[in-house]
Amino acid sequence: MIDNQCFSYAGNFIPESKFPKWASTNLINQFPSLSTNLNTNSFISYKHNEDFNKFKNKKILIIGGGPSTNHLELKNLKTDHIFTANNFFLNKKLNTLKVDIAMVGAEIDTYSPEFIKYVETYHPWLGFEIHNKWSTPINHEYINTHLYNSYNKLFCMQTRYYGCVGIGHRLLVLAMQLGASEISYIGIDGPAGMIEGKHSFEKNKVKLPKLPYHLNVDNAKEIFTNAYKDFYTHLKSDIKYKGKLINLGENHPYNIIPKYK
Repeated sequence: MIDNQCFSYAGNFIPESKFPKWASTNLINQFPSLSTNLNTNSFISYKHNEDFNKFKNKKILIIGGGPSTNHLELKNLKTDHIFTANNFFLNKKLNTLKVDIAMVGAEIDTYSPEFIKYVETYHPWLGFEIHNKWSTPINHEYINTHLYNSYNKLFCMQTRYYGCVGIGHRLLVLAMQLGASEISYIGIDGPAGMIEGKHSFEKNKVKLPKLPYHLNVDNAKEIFTNAYKDFYTHLKSDIKYKGKLINLGENHPYNIIPKYK
């Protein structure tokens, strides 16, 4: 492992022993309306809603924004539930696909007509993670008062595994915590698509993560590859997931996820 960035938030390493208190405290502070009765362990803290019980022992598909998602064949999907994130609704293939959980990242314009139309049409669970954006008075009020009083499918979560590899891996952790028997994923590919503007949700989006600070075009592949290996170690030693993982994007030229054994 190059550094502890996979288990850091805003550049600060979060030890396993301190994660439960750190995560639950920050979730309660940012999302007081969404964080009653948090379910917290050494790798995730989240609000478990009764409806989430339906995911146990089911097949879950996670759709990320990497370029392999553009090759997803919707007519051939063999899954019970779908999790995704951020601006998925801008993808013409996905904006008519009903998803069960959609994580709302800081980059989303929650006032955009596309976001509002999707939510009003398909009613997904909307999830929020710790981010400075949600601490500003206007956004804190928006989530905890306006949205809370107008939409009843909201939750918050934070995973210890964070780092540069993106929200797709945090959704993998959530699906594991919820007891999925099989998790397929696509659009979790690596940095090449980010560097070359091959994002499947936002056309021509060119953006590497801001952290770790030493991440750049030249070392991105190495850092991401190490991060994926760290995820598998975390999966085996901490999460202890016993289900099946299937990388649907493994044959895409931009996909560098190592095989899980």
